[in-house]
Amino acid sequence: MRQIESLVEPTTWQAFLRTTVGGESSTDVAESLGLTPAAVRKAKSRTLQRLRKQLGDLI
Repeated sequence: MRQIESLVEPTTWQAFLRTTVGGESSTDVAESLGLTPAAVRKAKSRTLQRLRKQLGDLI
């Protein structure tokens, strides 16, 4: 996961971690990061895509 982290912006990584691992709502994360909820969902989606691609290369 560190490899993926290095490929995305810090805010994108925080949005991903907090919504996926931390279970926070996109609204709460957006408010604290100064983003829209849609931007948080997009950041999560893009990061998950990168992670799936990375894992797919390993399988």
